[in-house]
Amino acid sequence: MRLFVRLLVPLIVVGAVLAPTAAHANPSGAPVVVGQLWDGYVDGQPNTALPLSVIDQPSGLGASRVNPDVLYVQSEKDRQTMIAVSEHDGEVLGKYTVPIPNVYDWEDMAVGPCPAGSCVFAGDIGTNSGYAEKPDNIMSVVRVREPDLASGQTSGTLTGDYFPYVYPDGRRPDAEALAVHPVTGEIYVILKTSSGTSPVYKFPDPLPEPGVISTLIKVADLTLPIIDGKANSAQVTAAAFHPRKNRLLIRTYTKVYEFRSERQSWLPFTGERVELTDTVETQGEAIEYEADGTSYFTLSEKVAPPYTLKRVDLSHRG
Repeated sequence: MRLFVRLLVPLIVVGAVLAPTAAHANPSGAPVVVGQLWDGYVDGQPNTALPLSVIDQPSGLGASRVNPDVLYVQSEKDRQTMIAVSEHDGEVLGKYTVPIPNVYDWEDMAVGPCPAGSCVFAGDIGTNSGYAEKPDNIMSVVRVREPDLASGQTSGTLTGDYFPYVYPDGRRPDAEALAVHPVTGEIYVILKTSSGTSPVYKFPDPLPEPGVISTLIKVADLTLPIIDGKANSAQVTAAAFHPRKNRLLIRTYTKVYEFRSERQSWLPFTGERVELTDTVETQGEAIEYEADGTSYFTLSEKVAPPYTLKRVDLSHRG
C-alpha cells in the first residue's frame, strides 16, 4: 500500500534474547547543567520563556553530524516543531516545522545516515497523546536531511520521506524511544512497557520506498529492573546508539542505562547492562550522546519553560 512518496518539510533550526546484568560502579560523572534553553534577550538577559510556537514539551534530542556542537530538540504530540540549540549554553540557533502526515504522537527523534548524507528521523510512534483515538494502527517515521547552519539554513523548506509502519501482530502498542544505527541507518523502535521487558522492533532491510507501509520485525527484548516496585523505573522513554562504539543508551523515568556488546557483529540489545548517572528530572523523556560519544545530554519534558539542558560526562570518553 502506497500512501505518500515525498513530502515537503518546512524547516526553521535551533530472536534469542540474553539476559543482561547490571555491572560495575557507575562509569559516568555527576550531571552538569548546561543551561536553560533561550532565544534572544529581554532586558539584556537571555530569554528563557520560550513560547509554544518555538518548543512545547520537549520530548526528543538528536546530535547533529553536520553542525558542530548542535543538538536538535523536538516538541511532543502534534506541534511538529523542532529547534536547533547550542550544546554549550542552550541558545536557540534555529527553528523548524516538521510536518508529519496524520501526526498523532511525535515522541522521539534521532540523527543518522541516509541517502542524502545525514538526516533527522522524526518518530510518530506513541499512542498516549491524550487526543482522540487514531483511526488506524499506522505509525510512522519521517526522515529529513539535516540543515547546514553554516550556509545559512536557519529557516526554509526541506524535502522529507514518510515511512509508515504497523506491528506484526496488528496491535498498536505505546513506544517513546526511536534509535537509528550510526553505520547502517537501520531504524529501531523500543516499546514502553511496565513489565521490565521492552520489545525492540526494526524496519525491514532494505528500507521500503517512501510511502510503502512496513511491517516491523521484532529483534530483541530489553530487560530492565523494576526498582522498589515502581513500574516507571523500567518504562523506556528514550534511546540512542553510541556514535562509535557498540552501545545503546536507554532512559527511563528514573534511570539511565547503557547496553554494551564487545562483539561488533552483535547489536548491544543483548549485551551487558550498565547503570549510568540519572539526571533526576521530572518527566525525563529525552536523551542523546554527544556527537563524539564522550558524554550524553538529557532534557525534561515539562509543560512550560524554562527547559534545562543537562550533560553527563562518560569515563570511557568515547
